[in-house]
Amino acid sequence: MRGFPRLRTSFVGRARELNTLLRLLGDASKHAGHFVTLTGAPGGGKTRLAIEAALHLTERGVVEDAAFVDLSGLGPGETPRVLDLVGEAADTLTGRNALLLVDNVEQVAEAGEPIAELLDRTPAVCTLATSQRPLGISGEHQFVLPPLAVPGSLASIGDCESVQLFVERARAVAPDFELNESTAAPVAEICRRLDGLPLAIELAAARVKLLPPHALLHRLEDGLELLSGGARDFPARHRTMRAALTWSYQLLDPEEQHVLRCLSVFVEGFHLSAAEAVVGTHSAWLLDCLQALLDTGLLRIEVVEGEARYRVLGTVREFAADLLVERDGEAEAVRQRFADYYLHPGSRRVWPPTRLAPADEQNLRHALESVLVDVVERSRHADDLHQQAMALDGVGALAAAQGDFERARQYYLESARLFGAMSCTSGGGIAMLHLGQALSRTGDRGEAFRILEQAVAQLLSSGENGLAAMGMIELGYLELELPNLDSALQRFTDGLRLALQARELSAVRAGLDGVGRLAARRTQWLLAARLRGAASAVVRPTLRGPALTEVPESDAELVRAALGETQFAAAWAEGRAMRAEQAVDEALAVDLAAVADTPPPKASAAAGADLLSPREREVAVLLAQGHTNRAIAEALVITEWTADSHVRHILSKLKLRSRTQVAAWAVERGLVTPSSP
Repeated sequence: MRGFPRLRTSFVGRARELNTLLRLLGDASKHAGHFVTLTGAPGGGKTRLAIEAALHLTERGVVEDAAFVDLSGLGPGETPRVLDLVGEAADTLTGRNALLLVDNVEQVAEAGEPIAELLDRTPAVCTLATSQRPLGISGEHQFVLPPLAVPGSLASIGDCESVQLFVERARAVAPDFELNESTAAPVAEICRRLDGLPLAIELAAARVKLLPPHALLHRLEDGLELLSGGARDFPARHRTMRAALTWSYQLLDPEEQHVLRCLSVFVEGFHLSAAEAVVGTHSAWLLDCLQALLDTGLLRIEVVEGEARYRVLGTVREFAADLLVERDGEAEAVRQRFADYYLHPGSRRVWPPTRLAPADEQNLRHALESVLVDVVERSRHADDLHQQAMALDGVGALAAAQGDFERARQYYLESARLFGAMSCTSGGGIAMLHLGQALSRTGDRGEAFRILEQAVAQLLSSGENGLAAMGMIELGYLELELPNLDSALQRFTDGLRLALQARELSAVRAGLDGVGRLAARRTQWLLAARLRGAASAVVRPTLRGPALTEVPESDAELVRAALGETQFAAAWAEGRAMRAEQAVDEALAVDLAAVADTPPPKASAAAGADLLSPREREVAVLLAQGHTNRAIAEALVITEWTADSHVRHILSKLKLRSRTQVAAWAVERGLVTPSSP
């Protein structure tokens, strides 16, 4: 083997990709003259995989000779020099079956066709080229190298290729590094954040001598700057992730660069119609650009139910977003088109209208947040405190909708402060209502109670009776969780009277649900079923804050178990058939001292628990014990972001509204005891 670089590190994973490449290369005697091009994302390991394939073929005797040519030192306009190097290497090959590996052809892409013509004169040679993109010559076989697989769960983390690579490279700088209970979760999350890109993982792993995985993961919030410090014998473009991405970006055509910058606004995947809207064209050239980005590995594609959905790799998106920010006029236009697509669906020039996928929820929220944050900044510059306070309240609502209640609390607090500075009682009351809701979700019940009391007083004094009713009912839920049942009933009924009078249907819905829960606590099962059924028939609330008052239905299983399916269904249907006024009248007449229908059923420990994964059950237990997301993250050695994601999944799966309801659910099933710390 001639000219091959010396390998100083181990080859990790890539068994499937290696087999695919070997199959494409095949038996040199059968495929002489074939031209295979290996493409993929920058730092994706193209050169290393190509060398490994050449080693396999020569060791097995499939090819009798092999040579390596590196074109990274050349550039556009140096085709004659390229042909000299390739020709010299081809002339040195002996035997009937030989392999020529030409590395970094993207530097001299225009030389692809002359290289192919040159090698046509040596039919015994099979050529493997690595390139940022296909060469576009006839007879070319293309293989886009995907990133390494990332862990789906901690159970399989040890078998995951990206994790194996991280551990191998970490041990090169910290020989004592081990994948254990304290390092497994952050390492897995690091590999996921880096999309399985080998170069990014290697650069991150080299930092473990200075930063343990948990701290390293936190530092990734700083972006690409952490991914630097590659080995000195690496090519300059591989010593930092930013350099690798810059190299790749500069090889794109101007149109392709523009499209990549535009696509950086998508938080999650997107459909073709969304790309057309954001780039601002329905022309065929956009398809060519997307194809080029796919070929280079900067863009990934997933086909779901026959429909293509695309996603820009995370590190690539961050890099492209930085470039977009540098172009003020372009950035503003792109963000506006992005917001228009998600916030004004009627303006989409596609037919039939595209149905947003579940993943589009993140894009929708990002669109809303970008608009609101822009309003905040503009109003600050204009010294428009009222506009700024309103926008901050809106951003807080979006943060709460994503389960980020700590961030929501900060926005609501600043909004309330600004409204207070303007002596705007109404706006301040609304912001404080939302702040109290957010605080109740973080478990700070004492402060939530105090803030909600103030909010109700301000809202009543400013005539915002509907929102004041919402605050009263939120207070009722806090009383219910203590549990102060008599006080909770008073709060609910006061709120229901006011809500019905103000026609605040979201508060009516929440109040009926709350009294239904109270009835269930007193084992008045028929009343509980009717009121819960009536609540479910009331229009669902729109996004006006954390939306804490949406009616969950998972704990209806206790009522169903007590009454039996037939009786429960009849009572539920009876409640749904009531008019809101009838249901409120029944709720106002509730007597908690009334005789119970039946003894309460004993909840099965398994009931509902099988909906949760083992990790989610662990999180649920810690929730029940009063842990914050940060404490859960520290206890399970996961990121706070991952802990928050688990909490949101638990609430969604169990259809619960608050952490305290998760605690009640866990106690009822014997997962924890009421006295658990």
